[in-house]
Amino acid sequence: MRKLAFTLAEVLITLGIIGVVSAITIPALISKYQEIITVVKVKETYSIMAQASKRWMDEYDCVDDVGGCIAGCTPHSACNLKQMIKYMKVSDVIYKGDGQNRNKKQWLSDKGATALNGAAGQVYWGVNKLDPHYSAQILLPNGVSATFMIDTYAKEVIPIFIDINNSAKPNRIGVDVFPLSLGAYKNEKYKGINPYYGEDGAGGADLGLCATRNGGICNPDDGHSPTAYILKYNKVFNLKKLGY
Repeated sequence: MRKLAFTLAEVLITLGIIGVVSAITIPALISKYQEIITVVKVKETYSIMAQASKRWMDEYDCVDDVGGCIAGCTPHSACNLKQMIKYMKVSDVIYKGDGQNRNKKQWLSDKGATALNGAAGQVYWGVNKLDPHYSAQILLPNGVSATFMIDTYAKEVIPIFIDINNSAKPNRIGVDVFPLSLGAYKNEKYKGINPYYGEDGAGGADLGLCATRNGGICNPDDGHSPTAYILKYNKVFNLKKLGY
């Protein structure tokens, strides 16, 4: 019987083919896995916040207008956000003015998130140690962190950012950082939790995000609402195809 044998050249060719196939498929598989994790965490966190905010608004009898929940709050204060956050069963939390050393919180990024379009973002974007405006920063049991801000100028809205991998990179909006808002200033369409950005102006829609403030209407398909796109399509939109 003829013994099966392979020459060195045949072995090297086979290994080369395996290497090429791996180089092509493994990055794609990793990317797909990361997308699945992103979608799961965004949807799960959105659900957590929707349930908590609903209970909070019921408790404060402001179901039709979140502004009623924070009517007596001063800008950037913790105010009664503690009552909402208690429904989230957080792993860690920092409230504005509570004296905690944020530099010791490893889940906080060292800098603000990069804008959706890749430009340098604002210091209050994302969940970070430098944000001077936050009212509360939390770490959820699912490993997602978030920041809440009682707005300086528009108390009918609480802008929210979630970060699915905390201090890890790339720390970019639309990739691992996603905007939400509770309510919308001068906008009857968005009264409760919604997957859109609740700010505008410098650091807002002009840097890639659609904003609901002052009557703005956003669309999951417009390329400027990354959270809404995930909730609608169960996938992350391609920043390169959008020109970012």
